Amino acid sequence: LGAFLAQANLALGRSTEAAEIAEVAASSAIAVERGLGLGVLARVRAAEGDAAEADRLIAEAVAIVEQTDFLFDRGTVFADQAEVLRLLGRADESRKALERALGEFERKGDLVSSGRVRALLDS
Repeated sequence: LGAFLAQANLALGRSTEAAEIAEVAASSAIAVERGLGLGVLARVRAAEGDAAEADRLIAEAVAIVEQTDFLFDRGTVFADQAEVLRLLGRADESRKALERALGEFERKGDLVSSGRVRALLDS
């Protein structure tokens, strides 16, 4: 649950708190929790302008969730990847990551997350 708390803090603009909580999640023995935590940390680092660290963190997060069959978590990390890439000015790569996220959410049947990602793709 720590990764979801970190995501909520990030959504509220509390990046320091989000990063602190995400660091705990990223050290979890549970792979999905670790991947989700790394996704939040990558978004924070990208927003801070630390492109190299953001790239490293999101690559690790993607590698972790790609080994799972947890569609929602996969979609969430791919959406994190899209945000990291967007913040780093890599629009084409960001769009591809959003398309991957949408595919996972649609496979899951998650209408809310699918709609959110579709709105980002349409903007």
